[in-house]
Amino acid sequence: MRKYVCAILLPLLVCSFVSASPVTTLHWNGLTGNLGGYYINPSANGVGYGEIYPHGNWACEIAFDHVYNLEGYADGSELITFCIEWNEDLIGENNFTATVNTGAINGGYDGTGYDALNTESAWLYNEYLNGATFGISNLNRRAAVVQEAIWSFEGELQTDWSLYAETAGIKQSAINAVANGWTNDYIRVLNINWQSDGRKGQDVLCRIPEPMTIAILAMGGLLFRSKR
Repeated sequence: MRKYVCAILLPLLVCSFVSASPVTTLHWNGLTGNLGGYYINPSANGVGYGEIYPHGNWACEIAFDHVYNLEGYADGSELITFCIEWNEDLIGENNFTATVNTGAINGGYDGTGYDALNTESAWLYNEYLNGATFGISNLNRRAAVVQEAIWSFEGELQTDWSLYAETAGIKQSAINAVANGWTNDYIRVLNINWQSDGRKGQDVLCRIPEPMTIAILAMGGLLFRSKR
């Protein structure tokens, strides 16, 4: 009987882990020198935050200092991320709500509908979080190039922009990785709204736990109970 109970409960438990999507809240602390949560113009080899100088001094890597109700992140921890839209922002607000999705909504140049996350963008973000340098020693420039490449994959770049010299190379690395079988199982999009009035904000990336890891943990818990 226990075997039948486990067979029934395991899929339900795994689904409950995978599909649960509580409303996420995000905050940054408003340190001097930032612009809407993006850290602007740090020292050349600072902690990695930088600007994209060819494109109007827009920032690239974003650091939310407190995140809550986001799978895989301890409440109050930091989220390092990148934008996936060009014409939306997070300027003038400290607190946001967000839901986990597989693409952007109502943003980008068309401004309507759903835009699925490009797999190459997901690979770049995953590699960046894993510490890949992409052959760029300067942390600020590295972050700026990654942001530019993500915008390029997401169709957000204007054709007359002068791109960083390294952008084509890391784009090709992402293309090669996907062509060789890399699939996106755990990079997601946070659809962000301003907490004060619900206005749509910039959508950003996050990394949730791998579905297989969650399934294994769930199975281990059920087998332990079955043995008892």
